[in-house]
Parts: sequence; structure tokens; C-alpha cells
Amino acid sequence: MAESEIVSTEMQSTFIHLHNHTDFSLLDGAAPIPRYMEKAKELGMKSLAITDHGNMFGALRFYYAAKDLSLRNI
Repeated sequence: MAESEIVSTEMQSTFIHLHNHTDFSLLDGAAPIPRYMEKAKELGMKSLAITDHGNMFGALRFYYAAKDLSLRNI
């Protein structure tokens, strides 16, 4: 494995997206919570956060989706 591949793999496992708007963010929602979770798991991330605007409607679904995939929710 090349050094750049090792660095890339380490970055993916330690990088955490802290600014994500789900489809519960009324004005600028991007994707459903399960899609975020699947992608984070696919990329080897261990944590994920959501920052929806104006509400907390997705918080419980986000919590359970993260728990189901063994991801830490922020």
C-alpha cells in the first residue's frame, strides 16, 4: 500500500462531518438520514453530526440510525 493510500485511509477513519443538513432542514435539506449514515459507514467514518435549520425533527431518527450502524451521533 502506498503512503498516500495509508494517509487517505487514516483521514477517512478520523474525519467527521459536523455540518450536514438532512431532508428535515426545511429550506436547504440535502438527503435523508439513512443515506448519510450509509455513506459515512461506507467511507469508514466513526461519527456523524446533523445541523438542520429551524427544528430538531430528525434528531431521534438520526440517533437510532447511528445506533443501528454503530456510528457515534453528534
